[in-house]
Amino acid sequence: NDALRGLKRIRVEVDYDRNETRVYGSKYREATYDSDGTTVIHDPTRCEQIAILKELRETGPSPDPTAKLTIIQDPNFDILKDEEGNDIEPTPLFTFTGQPRVE
Repeated sequence: NDALRGLKRIRVEVDYDRNETRVYGSKYREATYDSDGTTVIHDPTRCEQIAILKELRETGPSPDPTAKLTIIQDPNFDILKDEEGNDIEPTPLFTFTGQPRVE
């Protein structure tokens, strides 16, 4: 299945109340912005992270000795927050629905 190609993270949620299993996937482990603030770097190496921090702290668009990497969350995998702090759930790659077991 093309939805499963190249995944680097996978999350499985089991919802017993709804009798559902949801599968989420992401094509990168982490992502950050380059020092220009617009270029996205997927799965940066430690050396790339250090270089970005150095540029931000010393020579970036607005040098800042306390600058930190800007982590980019995956809207297809991570639970995000809206402006009011409410959770925005990603859409699962797959949802499996089961039947409650009655004994």
